[in-house]
Amino acid sequence: MPKVEVYETQIQELTTKCQNLENEKEELADQLCATLNQGFQLALDQVKLLCPDVDISLASITKEVIEGQLVEIGDE
Repeated sequence: MPKVEVYETQIQELTTKCQNLENEKEELADQLCATLNQGFQLALDQVKLLCPDVDISLASITKEVIEGQLVEIGDE
């Protein structure tokens, strides 16, 4: 097999491998987000149980506390 064909085959194999890794990365990122959201919801459920009179309607996974205020992450 000529060298050019060998290199073309290697390029195709590496391209396929790279695409598979990108797909796996996306799946892992989705799993991570789902786990993070689930953990946040579990924490909110505990707060509801322990402090049923507290209004947590403004709580959001996209917010943080800065100087005693809830603000969107990155809006500093």
